[in-house]
This record gives sequence, structure tokens and C-alpha cells, in this order.
Amino acid sequence: MESIEFAKNIMFPLKYVRILSDGPDEENCNDLIDELPLGILSFDTRGNVTAVNRFLLEFMGSPSAASTKQINLLTFPPLVASGISASIREAISTGKITEIETYYHSKWGKEAFVRFKTIPRIDKEGQVIGCHAVVEDATIIKQTRSELEQKKRQENIYSHISSNFINTSFKDIDTKVDQTLEEIAKFTGAERASIFLATDDTGLVIKTHEWHAEGIISQIGVNQKFPVPKQLNKFNKFESIYVPDTQQLTDEDITVKETLLEFGILSVLLVPISYKGKFSGFIGLDCQTQKKEWDETTLYLLKLIGEMIINVLERKHTESLLVRKEEDYEHVVNAIDTTIWKADVDENEKLINTYISPAVDKMLGLPRGTIGNDWDKYSSCIHPEDTQKVLDALNLALDNPENYFDLDYRLVADNGHIAWVSSSTIAHLQQDGTVKIFGTIINITWRKHAEAELIKSEKKYRSLFEQSNDAIILYDLEGNHIDVNSRACEMLGYTKEELTKLSFTDILPSDQLDMLLEAQRKIRHEGTFRMEIELIKADGHRMVADVSGSIMDVRPYTIQSIIRDISERKRLEESLLHAKVIAEAASHTKSEFLANMSHELRTPLNAIIGFSDVMLEGYFGELSTKHNHYIQHISNSGKHLLNLINDILDISKVEAGKMELFPALVKLEGLIAEMVATMQPLATKKKITVNILKDNDANIILMADEAKVKQILYNLLGNAIKFTPNGGEINIQASLAGSMVRISVIDNGIGISSDDQKKLFTPFIQLDNSVSKQYEGTGLGLAVVKELVELHGGRVWVESEPGKGSNFTFELPAGDRA
Repeated sequence: MESIEFAKNIMFPLKYVRILSDGPDEENCNDLIDELPLGILSFDTRGNVTAVNRFLLEFMGSPSAASTKQINLLTFPPLVASGISASIREAISTGKITEIETYYHSKWGKEAFVRFKTIPRIDKEGQVIGCHAVVEDATIIKQTRSELEQKKRQENIYSHISSNFINTSFKDIDTKVDQTLEEIAKFTGAERASIFLATDDTGLVIKTHEWHAEGIISQIGVNQKFPVPKQLNKFNKFESIYVPDTQQLTDEDITVKETLLEFGILSVLLVPISYKGKFSGFIGLDCQTQKKEWDETTLYLLKLIGEMIINVLERKHTESLLVRKEEDYEHVVNAIDTTIWKADVDENEKLINTYISPAVDKMLGLPRGTIGNDWDKYSSCIHPEDTQKVLDALNLALDNPENYFDLDYRLVADNGHIAWVSSSTIAHLQQDGTVKIFGTIINITWRKHAEAELIKSEKKYRSLFEQSNDAIILYDLEGNHIDVNSRACEMLGYTKEELTKLSFTDILPSDQLDMLLEAQRKIRHEGTFRMEIELIKADGHRMVADVSGSIMDVRPYTIQSIIRDISERKRLEESLLHAKVIAEAASHTKSEFLANMSHELRTPLNAIIGFSDVMLEGYFGELSTKHNHYIQHISNSGKHLLNLINDILDISKVEAGKMELFPALVKLEGLIAEMVATMQPLATKKKITVNILKDNDANIILMADEAKVKQILYNLLGNAIKFTPNGGEINIQASLAGSMVRISVIDNGIGISSDDQKKLFTPFIQLDNSVSKQYEGTGLGLAVVKELVELHGGRVWVESEPGKGSNFTFELPAGDRA
């Protein structure tokens, strides 16, 4: 009578229960329960299983009912871990029906997301004497939720890249993962959250991402590999590891205990994550400064987050659906509910003795009990356009017993609301020749909407694909073209039909096949590549292309490549390079010419200056006043011209690479004193005071060519004296600046505007300032200074304001101190 009592408690129709209660039909009831497409079991208040149907045995992978009855529902660890035991205890203690949806791993290796409903059995005194339970496979619910979330993430990425379609790889994915880890850690009260991924070596994992609170020390760095202890082989069975208190671990787990204590971990929760059914790594939470307990909700949340992250990391360059509502997760859970129905079939193939579970009312938005067990009422809610399809599916099931028939159709509520449902129907032929029919009905309205959104997104992608200004080619990992856009056909000169029949190697010159192999290597290991390569157009001409590619997330074995024609840019670059080479050659030739010409000019010029000076000194007789005046002009002009030629020769030597340095240790103090003495007559003539400002360390040593340093100071002092008015002042200051010696020549002369400062060190350029124009000069002095300073590896600059004087500063390498 156990089956009869069970049938009453799970709300079988009373008429049917009375029929079954007549002695010999007890076996029929057992058969009926065995044939139900959901798990049924009975147990006492101590958690001992008393009955179980065949569906549940198959669902959990149990070899027999006897094996299942060995499990105590209140103490069996997997049931406790999943929360099912707690739900059962509540039903036994309160006498109320309880229900839970959770992941469950059976002892026989089966994993599923189940809905577990506990129905207490009450005696005449109102005491709970046992329970029945209905177990439904809700894995499809979880799977469809994940699919919906994934599609919405894809829509989000679609929107994100709509303005800049596949221009570069996303650089913010890792940042988003880190932000997610921070959020989950703070939400759960953990001090650290980490992602570890499996490697090609099954004994090693690698930490790819981590967030930790301030003060937390990580002994395993990001991107660091480390061996997984053998004691953590639970991951291969997709079992989580939870240690609320490391100190409480037993000696059996001594290796794990020592490892955790070595890392300073007091509490840890590690949840394995998988991709396409394969172990891919794990996500972990831990604390170092306090012990932390996490409940089943945290484990479940962590598993969801881990699966989300592993999908993001596996699909780093994917287009995802836009997440439109944050509450969709809860909405999906509440919206999906399975309706179970069954009926006998009479000789006219009409359904009699019908049972329909109350979930149908919730599905249609009707008050509980509206449909009841009336098949005609339910049939009246079927959309008129789908009525015949439903009848055809029922007839197929009746004509083909023991075969499932699936169908999607619409229901219409009284308020006009349309709900999409997915039904599964099977008919069983009984030993007495009668037929019983069973079915399930699931609300899939949200899935239909999601499919519509996906179609909409795919149309959007197709529009972007065709309207792109860049050529786009989709091809498989072997290089065979799958699809091309119009721009690709236009760029390469093929029709779409011609181009899709080719492979990437067909449009690639054979001296560049190694580049294709390199691209294939990068796409397999990094998921993306970018390179410049030649492509062969339909007319045989070659074009230089910038090609970037990445694996599409929605098509894991498809590569999407973006092709841009950069032939014109390459030709322009080559032209510019050629022009640069010609210009540099011309400049070098000019410098060679000036160097040679200056050298040739100095020989006759020295003779002119020498003979003029000899005549002025009276070696060839006394000169008249008029002769003396003109010969003096010849001598002065010759010397001025010689200085000009020397400056040209110096600049030309530097530019031609012929200027040689003879560096040696030079005492700066004596060198400056010597140059001031040399220039003193010119300064005295204008009543200008020249001061040498000594630094605290007067014994500064230069590592430089002494003659070149004198020439630098000569030019700078000469300019300072030239542009300082009568009665002015010039200061010379030297100091150490790290490994360099800094020397400044500071005057209170006419000053230089900011615009003119940009022209100062350019050869043959004199300032256009009307005041400076009154001073003669070639514009070469400062150019020579710049070349000589830079030849030493130093630099020179000026600080000046009109009317406030100028400060010319240069740096040369320091030598050892004296």
C-alpha cells in the first residue's frame, strides 16, 4: 500500500487512487510511478529511503534501489553540501512542503541542477510520519540561463565595438576581470580573490588574475605557475574545496594544511571551473587575517562568476549581447516552471483520467486551480494557429509508443498574454493493451524573446559586416574562406562567389607563406595577430595590406580578419625615405665642399693678413698716414674674413664628420681665467666689468678638448661683450651638475626675444632685431658653439628677455677632481 499512500500524497486524482487501491492494482501504481518522467522517492523522519522510482535511479546513475536506500538523506555529505538535507529537515519539522533548486553531484558521478520538492506525510494526529520527494532535472534551466547571459554579454560587446569595429583587440578584458574579482571579494568578505587556469602540464596551474585587500601578501605572483598538490585532486571530479579553519585540518590533510599555513591562509574556498565540460582551472577566495565561513549561496555565486570569467577569458575577443536588465537572472528563475501531465487513452484515442499539475495556472497567469485536471480547458488556451500542431504531436506519440516527441507552441491567457512553451510527450503501451500518455510543459517565453534578440543582433552584425570600410574575410583555421564582405571583393577584384572558393594561400605570394604560418601560430596561442603582408589581386597585381585577425567567439573555429590597403602609404613612405637619403647626401656633399673651400681660402688670406701686418710694422719702410689707414683696413677685413672662414670650416668639419676631439683632463678655473684675460682688452674698451663667480668647489675638472672649450668661451664672451652696452657687467659661473660641468656666461645686455631664441643656434642666421642689426656678425658663432658642445656629448641653451640681458649656459663632461 506504500505506492497508494504515495500517490495520494503527491496529489494523484482521487478517482485514479481509488482504482489503484483495489488490491491487485498496487503493482500498476508502482509501474505508473516508475514511468513518470521525474524522480520520486519516499523516506522516514530519520532520513532513511523507503522507496525510489526507476527515473531517479537512472537520473542519479544509481545501480539499484538497494544502493540508493543505503544513503541517509539527512546526513549524506553531498546532500548536506547541496542544501537538500536542510530543506528536508525543514519539511519534517514544520510539516510544510519545501522546495529547493541546487547543484547536486551524486555518489555515482552524475552532476545536475535539480529541483527537490519535499512533501510531508501527516497522520491522523497531525504528526509527520515521513515524506515523499519529487526530483526534477532542472539542468536545462541552468544551461539556458547561462546561454541567455552569454548572449546578452555578446550584445554588450556588439554595442561596445559598433563605433570602432574590430580595430584592435580589447585591452580592458583583464581589467574587467580584476574589477569583478574585487567586487566578489568585497561582497563575500574575502581578503583575496584569484583565478587559476589549467596549463598544458596537468600538474601545473597558473595564476592569471588576482585582487587582494591592502596589506595582504601574495606569495604566488600573477602569471606564475605552481604545482597542484595531489591532495587537491578533487578538482578533477569538479568538487569544491572549502576550509573554514586551516588549523582544524586533520593529520590526513597534513600536506594541504602545511601548504596553506605556509601561504598564511586561515580560510579558503576553491571552486573548480570548466569550459565545454573540461576542467579549466578554479576560482578561489581566502583570508589571511581572520577566519571566514561561506555558505552554499557563496559557493553557487562563485561557481557562476567562475564560469562567467572563464568564458570571458576563453572568448577574449568576442561580440556579446547587451545585458539589458540586472534582474533578468531572478526573472528567469521565477518564470520557468515545469507542468507535468498524464492521461489514459480510451478506445477512441481520447484522453481520459487526465492529471495536470497546478504549475500550468502560474504559467498562464491564472488563479491556482483554474485549469485543474480538465484537458479541454487547457486545450482552449492553445493558440488557434498551433492547435493542429499539438494534435498532430499527440497522434504521433500515440502511434509510436516509447518514443519522445517534442514541440514548441503558444498558449494564450484570458488577458491575451501569449506564452511560448516547450512540450515533451511519450506514450506507453500497458500489458493489458491500454495506452497511457505522459508529458511535460516548460515555459520558454524568455528563450523565444532571447532568440529574437539574437537574430536581431546577428542582423546588426551582418549590417556592420557589409557596411564596413575595411575588407573583412572569415576563414577557418586552415585558411579556407567562409564569408567575405563587399569591400573585400572590391579591394581584391573578385566576385563573392570567386573569393569564397579560394583560401588565404591563394591570394598570398609563395615567398610570404612563412608569414602565414606565423599568423597561424599567433592565432592558436594568442587568439589574435596583426602584420603587414602582400596580397595578390584578381588582375595579378600585388597590394600591400595591413591584416589583423582574431578568433570569433560565436564561432570558435572561425578567424575574422580585417584587411586595409596600405599600398599608397607604403609608396609614399618609400618616396619620403628616398628624398631623405638624397637630402642627407646633398648636405654631406655641401659640408665636404665648404670644408675643402674654407681650407683653400685660408692659405691666400693668411698671406694677405701677414703682409699687411708686416707693412704696418714698417719692415718695408715708413708708410704715409693715408697708406697706413688703408692697409689697416685690409688687415682688419682679412682677419674678420679669416674668423668667418674658420667658423665655416669648424661647422663643415662637424657636419662632414671630420672634426676630431682630443679630450684630456682640464682645470676649469685656469682655463676661464686665461679666456677672460684674452678678452679683457675688448671689455676694457667698452668699460665692461667681467666677473668670475667661484663655486664652493673651485677645483672643477673637465674631460674635454681644451682648444675647443676655449673656442666655445671665446665665442660666448665675444657675443656678451658685443651686445652689452658701455659700462655693463658680465658674470661667468661654473658648477657641477651630476656627471656634467655647467658653465654660464651672463650679461646685462640687450637681451633676446622668445621668437628669436629659436633661431640662435642656426648657421648663417642673424636676428632681425633692429638693435642687434647694428652689430656686425656672420651668424656662425653660436652655431659653432652648439656643434662643439654636442660633439662633446653636452648641450647648450639660453635664457633671456629683451632689455634684461642673456644667460648662455652649456654642459660638458666632468673629469676626476684634482
